[in-house]
Amino acid sequence: MEFTKGTIKTGQSVVGGFRMDYSVTYDGEDKVSKIDAQVKRLPGEKVVEIYSGYATFNAGTSRYQFQLTSNVTGDERRALFADFENTIAELIK
Repeated sequence: MEFTKGTIKTGQSVVGGFRMDYSVTYDGEDKVSKIDAQVKRLPGEKVVEIYSGYATFNAGTSRYQFQLTSNVTGDERRALFADFENTIAELIK
């Protein structure tokens, strides 16, 4: 196996009733090349956390993609989009 000079860092943010688990990939020059986030609805009183989708950003194309389940409302989607866009802006500045 041959190792690359890339680095992967992880982090989390909580947006409303959701947690976004981030995985940020850096190239060998410490520039962000990819950001992935798994979206989970946080547990209520009687339920466990529920997978609610994912988001991914590719720095090479400057495009991102969201895939969210139908149980995420429009207001929740807007809040999740805003958090992801803010994270992108913060990491690639």
